Amino acid sequence: MDDAALQDTRSMKSPHYALRPAKNVERKMMCEAFRRLSGLRPVHDYRYIGFGALHFVDFLLFHRALGISDMVSIEGNATEIARYEFNCPLRCIKVRPGLSHTVLPQLPWDRPTILWLDYENQIDVRKLGDARTFVGNAPPGSVLVVTLPAALPREVRPGGRLQWLRNQVGADRVPDEVTEDSLGDWGLAEACRLIVSNEIGAALLDRNGTEPKAEQVAYGQLFNFRYRDSAHMCTSGGLLHRVQDEGTVAHCRFHELDFVRTGSDAYEIPDLKLTYRELRHLETHLPCDAPGSFRAPPVPAPLAQGYAKVYRYFPTFVEAEV
Repeated sequence: MDDAALQDTRSMKSPHYALRPAKNVERKMMCEAFRRLSGLRPVHDYRYIGFGALHFVDFLLFHRALGISDMVSIEGNATEIARYEFNCPLRCIKVRPGLSHTVLPQLPWDRPTILWLDYENQIDVRKLGDARTFVGNAPPGSVLVVTLPAALPREVRPGGRLQWLRNQVGADRVPDEVTEDSLGDWGLAEACRLIVSNEIGAALLDRNGTEPKAEQVAYGQLFNFRYRDSAHMCTSGGLLHRVQDEGTVAHCRFHELDFVRTGSDAYEIPDLKLTYRELRHLETHLPCDAPGSFRAPPVPAPLAQGYAKVYRYFPTFVEAEV
């Protein structure tokens, strides 16, 4: 089975994305950043492209919170298209059967787009090709977000990690600073960020060609998330904009968001296992000026401090019959 199709099959078997707390937090943080695109143009004028699978969680959030009504869900599992279409919650979502590397080149690129390539399986050449297609075609003001596993496959043992990565993306795409030793712990996450960023840079060189400086397109990173919930994941992404629009981009004030990251310093979303009573107890002490030193006994300090960082985005789950 094709890699992208395999992703969609896994999505049907994995937990509901809305029920993964760290993933939920990440999605809401990105939504808050997307609101600031209004400094460039009305956010409701954007198109959103993603992988909806069965639940379309990100589609519902971005439609309700941002007013985006031009939405495309790429679905690679051809045997389940009827089920995806049945579960599609909004008539403004167009389900496009096919794999991302075949669907993306077929789409019109006549309006600013937010593309979230939310992969469940490992980085490879085709995924980098998706990023290249987007960067080479999307209008300035568009946003690219790429989510990838941050853990090596179980069969990859120490001593073979660097070679595995070279096999996945090509040896020439692996930066010199990525070594066998660096690929431990969160090392694969940083390697993925570097490789995706370099691919974006190469695509921009091709795109800009002989364009005058003011008309050239630049990329500014906004996201560098890492989290553990049902999986170890990493997300990087940012904004495409004309060089001449840098002042306008500054007026979006992305830098005011404490989770925005423009370099290798990642924002790690904590994996918080708290009871409802603990959550209510912590919230009676929030907000606070210094989340890193927050205390609220008897909740352990690391959990209290992690919650103080993300409580505005943290989901509350209840059982309900609808």
